[in-house]
Amino acid sequence: VTVPTAAVPTARTAACALATALVFLECGKLLAGVLGLPAGTSLGVSSALVPFALATTRGAVDASRAFAGSDAVGGALMLVFFAALGASADPRVAIKAGGPACVFIAVQLATHLAFILCVGVGAMKLPAWAVLTASNACVGGPATAAAMASARGWTAGVQPAIVVGTIGYAVGTPIGCLVGQALAAWF
Repeated sequence: VTVPTAAVPTARTAACALATALVFLECGKLLAGVLGLPAGTSLGVSSALVPFALATTRGAVDASRAFAGSDAVGGALMLVFFAALGASADPRVAIKAGGPACVFIAVQLATHLAFILCVGVGAMKLPAWAVLTASNACVGGPATAAAMASARGWTAGVQPAIVVGTIGYAVGTPIGCLVGQALAAWF
């Protein structure tokens, strides 16, 4: 199988993608400081800036050329991320310390899966790949949803998984911080 030339990453496109990501991170950090948001929310603010930037520059920038091959670089970096997480985890300690929590999580995820399949695929007649990718974006975030969609060959679901998961982070992170602060003040 040959890869089209436009999809092959070059040093220039990798640098362009990295520079853009760093600009978004710095803008999110500055905006979080200006808004007086608690520490740790700048990543969520940075994530919230992406859809606005995409909407404003729509048509002005040819992202397929400027970031050619960024999906391959991103996929490789996601594998490094997952390997780093897996290398630091000890399943025996996790099961011993959090056995009941693991059972609770398993029941919760099984219930979630049954619900989305019955309602999304069954009642609403949505494609299974779209329902499963959206579910993964909600439960696991953009990285796992994009990895699953890509691994399963659901190429149409990779970009929406990243956007939906990122918007979920952007909305959920500040809300989670506010709930945490409220609970800390209450107790």
